Amino acid sequence: MGRASVGSGERISGKLPTQRKHTLTRSNIIGFVALAVGCVLLFFSWQSSNAPVDQISDALTGRFTGNTMAYLLAGLIGVAAGGLLIFRDFVRA
Repeated sequence: MGRASVGSGERISGKLPTQRKHTLTRSNIIGFVALAVGCVLLFFSWQSSNAPVDQISDALTGRFTGNTMAYLLAGLIGVAAGGLLIFRDFVRA
């Protein structure tokens, strides 16, 4: 009587489930790039915070150097912005 065979991908009602397709939009690509750049900047800030000069500066003043803080803040902003752009597109789709 037209029953669906096993493995045919059809349900008993004959309808396939609808699937949402995620395409890479321009803002999605910008989000991935911002996320990647932010991760690279966070890596550089981590590396520079372990440098001997920065360790001495941190021990004497309790603060990291200006370059380390700039890399850290830029990396955090990049990761947050990229994550929000990617998340927004997947929620909206």
